[in-house]
Amino acid sequence: MNIKEEEAEIKKEFQLERVILFTDAVFAIILTIMVLELKFPDGLKKASEGRLLDAFEQLIFKFLGYGITFFLVARFWMAHLKLFRFLKDYDTKLLALNLFFLFSVTLFPFAVSLISGSISPGSPAYNWGYTIYILVFYFVAFTQSLISRHLFLNRDKLCINTAHTEANFKWKIQRINVVLIPLMFIVVLIFNYYQLTYIYPLATIFFYTFTIKKLSTMYYPANEILKKLEHERTGGEHIKESIRKVQKQAVQMQMFSIDDPVLVKIRDTLNNLDVNTLTPVEALMKLDEIQRVIKG
Repeated sequence: MNIKEEEAEIKKEFQLERVILFTDAVFAIILTIMVLELKFPDGLKKASEGRLLDAFEQLIFKFLGYGITFFLVARFWMAHLKLFRFLKDYDTKLLALNLFFLFSVTLFPFAVSLISGSISPGSPAYNWGYTIYILVFYFVAFTQSLISRHLFLNRDKLCINTAHTEANFKWKIQRINVVLIPLMFIVVLIFNYYQLTYIYPLATIFFYTFTIKKLSTMYYPANEILKKLEHERTGGEHIKESIRKVQKQAVQMQMFSIDDPVLVKIRDTLNNLDVNTLTPVEALMKLDEIQRVIKG
């Protein structure tokens, strides 16, 4: 690689880092905007005890809305982080989809204000508030699925570790999401049109999450096992220790002349590993990669 190619690579990595940092900043601003709404109304210095209790009850309701929304936004941020950790490059469409995703996420502060302050629970429009909140949830989930779809379809150009891309992105689930989420969107609108209580739109979220969980377990059972390994320190340490032993053997291999290109590739792969930063999942994936090299 010449100097110009190195400079182009560094520039690309810097630009990709800017995209990720910008996304993280938007998420941080969203959470900040929501927490700013957690305050007592003005004019309570000389208020009666009854009025203070009413204000406190309203604040508790706002706090519950903020807590639920914080959890949802955090989950979407974690999912976005897992997607972008496989990136090695980007294109114009990915930037557009990422901005579309951020636009959908920025609607959460508006949505949570409808169910925790702007509309009274006794108002006929309260069902509309819950409907909009649930629709925003589906909107964000849909835009994130579009990002996953684009990354998978362009994995050779945009992603690293393409051998495991389908499992990493849960491609079969994302294909179902592209159809299931708009269907849930329509169902929620139908419930609201017939003025059914907000319990019905809320039930669609439980149905959706339960369905995705079941499909994930059915299509990608190995992923569920690996998730458990992530939380089992002893299991992860055993895997890392195995790699450390193999790395020591690779160092010994350097003392001799190796002409076999397969052995050279295995040696280089092991020497480039930083075991201390590997998660159990990544360690298993590296072992699988070495096994593929051996089998040819």
